[in-house]
Amino acid sequence: MKKGVLSILIAIIGFYCIYRFNVQLYNENLAMLHPETNSDVASGISVFKKTFKIIVASIGLLSLYFGIISFLKKNKIGMIGIILAILLILSCLFPFLEYLIEAYLHDINFQ
Repeated sequence: MKKGVLSILIAIIGFYCIYRFNVQLYNENLAMLHPETNSDVASGISVFKKTFKIIVASIGLLSLYFGIISFLKKNKIGMIGIILAILLILSCLFPFLEYLIEAYLHDINFQ
């Protein structure tokens, strides 16, 4: 497998990890907001926030590495891998969960 394609696949896996983590955090926070509807114990995924960010940043750096190697070998697909890797690293640093919870609370107040 060429390194450019590998870079893109690794970045897509990283984006999927970010998506799943944010969905799980969102569901956990909704359970905390409405304890009467959900009596389950919180899954404890919020404990691993920093570890998760380190893992996803490492995945992004690996994708960036393969993208740079591919780009240096004159493959243009390596540039796509580099761009996706940079977006992955930036998106793991920004907390999307606060925006989701804020939008949810905003919808409750105006209904």
